[in-house]
Amino acid sequence: MFLTEPKLYPGPVEKDDDDDGDYYQFLYFARSCALLAIIMHFVFISFTFVHRDHALWQRNPFTNRIWAITCLLLLLLHGVICSLQLILEDFMSQVPKLLLALVILFGGSLLSMIVSELAKFQENKVNARYQRRARLDFGTKLGMNSPF
Repeated sequence: MFLTEPKLYPGPVEKDDDDDGDYYQFLYFARSCALLAIIMHFVFISFTFVHRDHALWQRNPFTNRIWAITCLLLLLLHGVICSLQLILEDFMSQVPKLLLALVILFGGSLLSMIVSELAKFQENKVNARYQRRARLDFGTKLGMNSPF
């Protein structure tokens, strides 16, 4: 690989020949947790895209059963994979550190959902104003003297 032996430094380079098995186990688990973070982020963002013209409190996104089943299966499948990896690879001593990361992950996903919902609210407000303007813009005196 091109990253194992740097060519820019003329001095002697010490190679690390010992393969640390724990390093690769932690790396694999970190990748799995990062994938869980991406999946949770996309699921939380997709909450706001189910009913594009309505807010979350106006229409329940779980009325779209295909979306709900897909998101549930994705989260369950990856949650089972992460928990099996935690149990089988004996990472139980790392659970307190993992809980803090999961709380931060859940909070960040929730925050991104709120921001997306606020952006959707602003977009719906602009769209409603544009629709009112289009109704009144018909070339008569009422249309020319409209408050828009």
